[in-house]
Amino acid sequence: MGIFNPTGRKLDVAILNENTFFAFINNSGNLVFLETGLFSLTRMDL
Repeated sequence: MGIFNPTGRKLDVAILNENTFFAFINNSGNLVFLETGLFSLTRMDL
């Protein structure tokens, strides 16, 4: 757990707010939101 780049590429990680809610752009160009300890729950195509 805690690995945001399973393909070995570095992903851009951004803090959205103060509630430990994060998002990053995955290798498919999707904006992926995740909560603490959770992965890829919501995806939005850019």
